[in-house]
Amino acid sequence: VARDLNLYSLLEARVGTPEKRGVSGGQRKRVSIGMELVAQPLLLFADEPTSGLDSTTSHEVVRCLNGAAARLGSTVVAVIHQPRYDMLQLFDDLILLAVGGYVAYAGPTEGAVDHFQSKLHVRFSNNSNPADVLLDAIATPEDQEACIGVWKSTAIFQAKIEQTPLPPSAFHRERQPFFRAVLIYMDRCILQTIRASVTLAINYSLCAVAVLLLCLILTYERLDQFEMQAALAS
Repeated sequence: VARDLNLYSLLEARVGTPEKRGVSGGQRKRVSIGMELVAQPLLLFADEPTSGLDSTTSHEVVRCLNGAAARLGSTVVAVIHQPRYDMLQLFDDLILLAVGGYVAYAGPTEGAVDHFQSKLHVRFSNNSNPADVLLDAIATPEDQEACIGVWKSTAIFQAKIEQTPLPPSAFHRERQPFFRAVLIYMDRCILQTIRASVTLAINYSLCAVAVLLLCLILTYERLDQFEMQAALAS
């Protein structure tokens, strides 16, 4: 997975924190995707994996996701906004949703431009991004109704209605043995605790200082009063 996402050279690097910078934004996105792909899911939902990235980095993230999913045999459903057309072509199928969640197009990505040109007479200029033109075509209410109506009359739509949906069991993989999963999670928790040793030391030191100040400020005639108030405070 690390090789598919171009992260192999960063296996020993820290992702970083808001206080201490680690990997870049695009690499951080790929790390998040890799954490999900390690489980080899049959179906993966990626909600805006390119948000906050420039066009070049977005293209690299989608390209790596495409290659990893193809090798693992996973189906990826991704939501993207304002993509480059060459990045859009990395997807096998495209779904365009109009306002209200109505489907304006659902089919092969390479056939989207031909569909809008032949069925809806949308013009694509040479200097424009076809992805932006597709979004503009379903932006206004009048155009949305035309797109939805034309799409429902196509042969592709009729064929999709007649298809038999796959059962949920088709998207489940065999789970790891229980004790092996426990060991994996324990190893991860211990590693995270060791890496956050400075933060833990500061927190425990503050607790010790707070207890010492309370002992110096407050006086008790009997020990049971302190224990009762400590129990109520906790």
